[in-house]
Amino acid sequence: MEYFEESFLFDRSSNNNVLRMQTQHADPNLRMGRLETENELKRFTGMEYALVHSQAPLFVIQQRDRLSPTEGMHPSSIFPERF
Repeated sequence: MEYFEESFLFDRSSNNNVLRMQTQHADPNLRMGRLETENELKRFTGMEYALVHSQAPLFVIQQRDRLSPTEGMHPSSIFPERF
């Protein structure tokens, strides 16, 4: 996801970026992993990105809208990335 965050497709107003800005000054040894990040994103509502497939060389990132912390999400876009 860090690579995608540098892309012109990445929306800086996304929940992912808000969470990143909130935790950017945290101790590097205490940085959140993928599962921890996904759990934290559940607190938010609005647009977020999720890595839904990761098998090199293809990674699929899904843009989705979270309606509430307890309700499901509505996918809006998919971005396949090759590395």
